[in-house]
Amino acid sequence: MILSGLTHGGQITFLGKKFFKPKGSGNYLRGWYRINNLRMYVSKGIGTSGPPFRLGSRAEATIFYI
Repeated sequence: MILSGLTHGGQITFLGKKFFKPKGSGNYLRGWYRINNLRMYVSKGIGTSGPPFRLGSRAEATIFYI
């Protein structure tokens, strides 16, 4: 399992369209992804990058129990 994060979930989204995403986030913005046999979770985080606000992408603090 790969844990990754702080892409801000796209930070500014509206009706499923991404209007702003932090540099370097690529196609992995939030949630679970499967890449070959690996599972990856990308957290939206709690901050911002660039514009000092979020729209359509609520902040999250993820907790995993093992």
